[in-house]
Amino acid sequence: MPRTIQDPRLPPPSGPYCYAFRAGDYIFLGGMPGITTEALMVDGIPNGRMAGETPGRADMEAQTREAIESLKLAVEIAGGKWSDVLRLNLFLEGWKEIGPFIKAYEKYRTPAEPADTLTGYGLYMPSMIMEIEGFAGAVETTPLQPAGKQAHEYAPSCAGRRMGDLLCLSARLPLDARGEVVSPGNPKAQTEAILEGIGDILTENGGSLGDVIRLRGFVRDMRDVEAVEAAIADAFAEPGPITTIVTASLPILEADVKIEATAYLGEKEYRTGPGNARGVLAGEMMISNGILSVDDEGGVRDPSDIQKQTRNVLSNVEHLLKEFDMEVLDVAQSQVTLTDFRDYDAYNALYRNFFAFPFPARNSVEAGLGKISQYGLKYQIEVTAIRNASTEGLVVTAEDSFYFRRIEIEGGA
Repeated sequence: MPRTIQDPRLPPPSGPYCYAFRAGDYIFLGGMPGITTEALMVDGIPNGRMAGETPGRADMEAQTREAIESLKLAVEIAGGKWSDVLRLNLFLEGWKEIGPFIKAYEKYRTPAEPADTLTGYGLYMPSMIMEIEGFAGAVETTPLQPAGKQAHEYAPSCAGRRMGDLLCLSARLPLDARGEVVSPGNPKAQTEAILEGIGDILTENGGSLGDVIRLRGFVRDMRDVEAVEAAIADAFAEPGPITTIVTASLPILEADVKIEATAYLGEKEYRTGPGNARGVLAGEMMISNGILSVDDEGGVRDPSDIQKQTRNVLSNVEHLLKEFDMEVLDVAQSQVTLTDFRDYDAYNALYRNFFAFPFPARNSVEAGLGKISQYGLKYQIEVTAIRNASTEGLVVTAEDSFYFRRIEIEGGA
């Protein structure tokens, strides 16, 4: 079991996860909303109180500041530096406050200049309007070139960040040099334009598209998933990067797709598991795709049954880890996507026993999964593992847990 630090300055988590998991040269960060250490009691049940929260009003600046300060603290407790954050994934409940969020994010994130991805997801608590997760280097990191951003106010301000052979690129939108959306209504052409831009950045930093090990795509309309997959297949030779695509809202109306890339300039090893499970080993780190409850032909297993799908998916995770001679306790971070947050407790009841305390860093969001033909998907997980993290890792978490206190009060659901 990894060494665990429980710090009272961190807010109690609302699920079975930690806030930072240091393994090898990485510090993986769990989803951090703008939550305080103070409990908000609702009908005798403890929940997290959001920073700046007043009845009927959420405070974007206060939540963003609180989330970043808590993440900074978690990184520092784990022995890292905030300036060496490699990637931050930024989640907004809606776009009405995108301007205040970007302003607050740019203000409070300094001195970090990470790769970042801004996406619209459903978030767990009604008063939660933003959340941030990601990972940092436990050694020095450097910015990618070019330093400039895509010409749009909602595009990431940094091209990305590098640690050794690992290159983390900010998510790209289908924008031309003037900041206008290219090929509106044509997701395949937009994907091609995005991949061309990713290739240009990699070339400037000593790599190429062939070095991409992971793509995370976000589409506005589930009907566009197959077109995006086709463009990706055309751009890469086999075996190609592991790819995850979800349906989520995007910050620019005419943009049909947004893509985040991770590249590795060293040797890579790809393996497959049951269903759609696929992973890549890059140095000491194994990254999976978004693993779904599907069979080897892509058909949905146990449609609309969250507990059976969770069991199927976690079983496939375990099989994939074994392909890389790793175990479940080597997982340092997971990203979970649900199609309905009413399934939160049902999936956690299985998740918390599969991983066990002190748990990986994790975030859970709500979005659409799969293709139109895959009706009934409820659950997806992406995992990142480091060999021997189970024995050599360091976990940073809070002293208390709103989640386990609530479960105990409600009778162990």
